[in-house]
Formats: sequence, C-alpha cells, structure tokens
Amino acid sequence: MGIIAATFDCYGTLVDWDRGIAEFFRKLNQPPEKVTEWEKAQRGMIQGPYRQYREIMRESLRAVTSQDISAFPDSLLQWPIFPDVSELGRAGVKLGILSNMDTDLLEATIKRLPVRIDFFVSAEQVRSYKPGLAHFKRAVELLKCKPSEIAHCAFGVWYDMAPAKSLGMKTVLVRRTRVKETGSPDAIVDSLAELPRVLASLC
Repeated sequence: MGIIAATFDCYGTLVDWDRGIAEFFRKLNQPPEKVTEWEKAQRGMIQGPYRQYREIMRESLRAVTSQDISAFPDSLLQWPIFPDVSELGRAGVKLGILSNMDTDLLEATIKRLPVRIDFFVSAEQVRSYKPGLAHFKRAVELLKCKPSEIAHCAFGVWYDMAPAKSLGMKTVLVRRTRVKETGSPDAIVDSLAELPRVLASLC
C-alpha cells in the first residue's frame, strides 16, 4: 500500500506562524527578541499538565510582557495562510490536521483554508500536546490504517517530525522560514506544490 492520507501541522506549515506572531508583537511595540522568549516560555508550559492552549498562550505572554495580551488567541484567526496550501487539492489522498490548538480556534482556521480538510485532531480532543504521540495515534485510529500509510508534513522537527517518525509514519519536512534542522525526514519540499509528486513516491 502507498500513502492514503497526509496529515499536517497547521500553524507554521499551513498558516504563517512567524508573520502572525511578529505582527502581534509589533502591535505591542515589543522587540523581535521577545518572540523568542515567548516561544521558549510556551514550549515549557505545554510539557506540563494539559490546559487549554488559550490559557497557555496568555500565561506565557504575561511572562514576557506586562501589556494587555487578551486579544492574542483570537488574533491568530487573521494570520496569513501560505499561498501554496491551495495546491493540496491535487494530492489525491485524505487530508488531516494534527494541531496543538484548541478545537474552536482550529475549526475556525480550517474554514479559512482553500482546501477541504477531511479530519483533524486538536490538543483539546486528546488532552495532550505534540510532541506527545496522542495526536498521531488518534490519526491512525481514525484512518484505520498502518502508520506507514500516513505522511505527516510539517516545518518543525521537535513538535512533528520526531514523534511522527517514532510511530512509523512517513515524514515530509516543509521548508518554511526558519527550518534549519531536518530530523532525517523521508522527503523535503520547498513548497506544498511539490507534495503530490512526493506522496506518490513514498511507498
């Protein structure tokens, strides 16, 4: 059997996380280095007991700025979608999203995408955050297939490539703005327009 489904990280792979974060911090008149501080803080928090991501976003922001950050969770609903997402309609497989976002925010984002998403797994549904394996195991359960029949596509090694690979999924690294490490994926693409060809070659 070949690949029957492609799953994606959403924010950073389909939605431009870097531009969205940078714009929000710019509006707060915060320097770019504050983004790095915030990402470190929220990364630490998701490794603790499960809480809604809204709560983690707000608490981690309060750790790096004293300004009003109440609008942060809903701001991501205006973050730009990468233009090449429209190319996923040519993939010829089921499309899914595995995200660390709350269910309602993820559903609202999916409605903005220019392609049909067949299923999604949110952190709220599995009460866990990537790089834990719960998202990936749920995808296998939903698809009723072997992990090797799923290609997980993402820009991040720690959150996505490593856990997907450990479960036996095929992995496709999508080069976005900050990709340095690769994590030895099965394939690397510079654009999602390359994905239909790459999926066909992953057997």
